[in-house]
Amino acid sequence: FNHTFLLEGPMHGERPTPPPLDLRFGKVPLMSRWLDSGHFDYLLWIDADAVLVDFTQDAVKHLLQSHPQAHMIVCREPRDAQGFEVMNSGTILMKNSEWSRHFLRL
Repeated sequence: FNHTFLLEGPMHGERPTPPPLDLRFGKVPLMSRWLDSGHFDYLLWIDADAVLVDFTQDAVKHLLQSHPQAHMIVCREPRDAQGFEVMNSGTILMKNSEWSRHFLRL
């Protein structure tokens, strides 16, 4: 599908986020760096424990066509016992826009 694949290696001896932030926030500076590089119009973050299983379709192209005005597309988690829903930060599609770069700096 003509996508560029980037793999970030382990951060030996470094904590990607300052305490008390959860380690999952470590993706924020990495995503910021890749968006700031200007090399990409969109960035799809996929955690190491997430997988793509259907390679007959371009899922990224489908998402972009379905949501052309979106700056960020995320997955949601199932509702918990209290009925709350939160986003799943394991898969995030971000447009390289001022809005997205500002969001990651918040």
